[in-house]
Amino acid sequence: MIVAGRFKIEEKLGSGSYADVYCAMDMKTNEKVAVKLDHSTNDPARINSESMFLELLENSQYFPKLIWHGKYNSSKAMVTNLLGPSIFAEYLKRNRFTNIEIASIGTQMVSALEIIHGQGIIHKDIKPDNILIDPIVGIEKVYLIDFGIAKRYADPISKQQVPFRDDNEFNGNLMFASKNVVMGCTPSRRDDLESLAYTLIFLLTGTLPWSKKRKASESLRRQRQLGLFTSDFARIPEELTNIVNYSQKLKYHERPNYQYIISLLKEISKREDFYVRTPNRRPDVIPLETEFRSKIISKRSRSMNQKESFMGNQVIRGVSNIDIDNNPTLDGTSPSISQETRKRIIGLRRDSRENLSWKYVFTQC
Repeated sequence: MIVAGRFKIEEKLGSGSYADVYCAMDMKTNEKVAVKLDHSTNDPARINSESMFLELLENSQYFPKLIWHGKYNSSKAMVTNLLGPSIFAEYLKRNRFTNIEIASIGTQMVSALEIIHGQGIIHKDIKPDNILIDPIVGIEKVYLIDFGIAKRYADPISKQQVPFRDDNEFNGNLMFASKNVVMGCTPSRRDDLESLAYTLIFLLTGTLPWSKKRKASESLRRQRQLGLFTSDFARIPEELTNIVNYSQKLKYHERPNYQYIISLLKEISKREDFYVRTPNRRPDVIPLETEFRSKIISKRSRSMNQKESFMGNQVIRGVSNIDIDNNPTLDGTSPSISQETRKRIIGLRRDSRENLSWKYVFTQC
């Protein structure tokens, strides 16, 4: 199968809600690329919209490079450079990220969001699945992908913002959605930043306070409406809590202070660097193995015939495919982590009688 007379399909990487993703060879450059083919009959304009946004962002370092877009048979198609796995896939392999890595990922993503928002666009789907790792330098360089549900929050000419409403249907990912979006408010710049904060916290700890709730949407509404979120954050860097609080306090039309958020993330990195130089001074926060993560690893280890997706809409959707009973409904592969490996992690202990969310063991390095 050859798309546009140039891109020779080699293998399928995965499927998402509206598109299939393939690895292909660009016969013009002899380089590997990612091809996304639209298979949705409900919303055939998504790839057109996504390619349009990527064209606007073509000069930025934080996004995939759009190589081609157009029509293939009866499907819409787009081609980008091939990137590495998602940070969610990397998390499943490693169990956790360091504070310095979290600060680096966060800083890059805040810069990416500032660029997007400067174009009058909001992403609306910030989560670990949609941040990809550079295939060459690794975790030091990350990219924001999947503009499938992104939208304009302001007119590109008049700069007039979309009118505020509080009765919107939810569209996105409940796990990482902001408080206001879960409550039905029209999304704006503040909501992307709040979702990013939840993403960073998840990567550091492996869970969120509501990740085990059976009635996810109702639980999210109640917890966030009652302000219970920050009470569970005593064991993580206070700067991440501050980012959540700052984002929630922003007004609908208010422009975020991106540099302020970056400065908070840099404080995390500075403090971690100090602890690296003086290791006996650092209380290391080690997340307990969560039932949520164990289910994902178990599910993935039983399905070894799928490849990792390296582009936006993936079969490996991670936490975006959690049902209301908190049972991951995902396909794809990930290295299985043995029980012996878990037992050897210093400081970890599990009590099945307790709710494991947000419980940590502090050990001296």
